[in-house]
Amino acid sequence: MATEGQDTARHRWLGVGRSSSPDSVAAAYGATEGALTGPDPKLLMAFGSDSYDLPALLGAIRERAPDTP
Repeated sequence: MATEGQDTARHRWLGVGRSSSPDSVAAAYGATEGALTGPDPKLLMAFGSDSYDLPALLGAIRERAPDTP
């Protein structure tokens, strides 16, 4: 919550990605790209519906962010 006189334009240190694509790979690509906002991400957390092909979802996330735990 901002109060009068506070600087509200701070550097955001996290990113949030999401996708509503029914395709597992497309959803992973879109959400991962949205979440990777900085030059050196330290952590990527993913939540996905079990209606997705979860191995394909994880593989696509790893493809887009191979060095991010």
